[in-house]
Parts: sequence; structure tokens; C-alpha cells
Amino acid sequence: MLSLTRYVGERFVILDSTNQLIIIELVQVRQDKARIGFTADKAITILREEIFKDNYPDIKLPEPKAVLSTRAKGYRDENSHTQ
Repeated sequence: MLSLTRYVGERFVILDSTNQLIIIELVQVRQDKARIGFTADKAITILREEIFKDNYPDIKLPEPKAVLSTRAKGYRDENSHTQ
């Protein structure tokens, strides 16, 4: 998995072998949620994971490799001295 960092307003550009573009923009970050915008040709389907799984149950996705942020809600560092 490629993991990249972006600031609000910055974008990723994906170009496939047929020169189809997908632009992904970090629109907003609030607490532990990020709002992401996608720009792509209408022929490209973009779905949230839960909708993808409902519509394509035979296609197995790899497990997520998310890293828990120290800012995530409910996270407590074992070395933290705050109570």
C-alpha cells in the first residue's frame, strides 16, 4: 500500500493505462474524520467500501492497513501521564 500525506486542498492524481484520470482531493479534516473529494469520468465507479461489498460480494478486498493516529478519539498512549 502506498501511504501519502496531504494538506487540505492538496490532491492526488491517478492515471490508469487508458489515460483515465481520477483526482482525489483532501477537502476537510475534522477530529478523526477526513472529507475527500473525487473527480473522475462518469464511466468510473467510485463507491464507499460498505456499498462496494453489498454490490460485489464475490470480490474480496484486502484488509485495511490503517494506522491508529495518536489523535484518534479514545486513543491513550501507555506512556502518557495525563489522566
